[in-house]
Amino acid sequence: MLLLTVALGGTLLTRRRLHAEATLAQASLHRAHALAAVPVMLARVLDLPDEVQARNPVPSLRVVISAGAHLDPSLAQRFMDAYGKILYNGYGSSEVGLGSFATPADLSRSCDGFCGGIGM
Repeated sequence: MLLLTVALGGTLLTRRRLHAEATLAQASLHRAHALAAVPVMLARVLDLPDEVQARNPVPSLRVVISAGAHLDPSLAQRFMDAYGKILYNGYGSSEVGLGSFATPADLSRSCDGFCGGIGM
């Protein structure tokens, strides 16, 4: 993610430790277009109080890439219900950089029958 961002001329914002509210606030303040996160970070953002999420809107966010661990279908559904169909799940990112991605449509299909379906 770092090399891709730099190669595309983007601005890279990093944090030393996982802090859901600070991450959301940083994405909101800098009007981030993309966010790379592990699934536990997505869960912690969703677990923030409604007023914290409302105080840190991210309307410019177009892509959220989840990688580094198993993305549970129910978490994928919850995230897309809250932030829209912008979630992509990376596989093999530790081993080969960009192995493969499940798109929001793929994630929706994976939830059908397992977590109530997301619908596209």
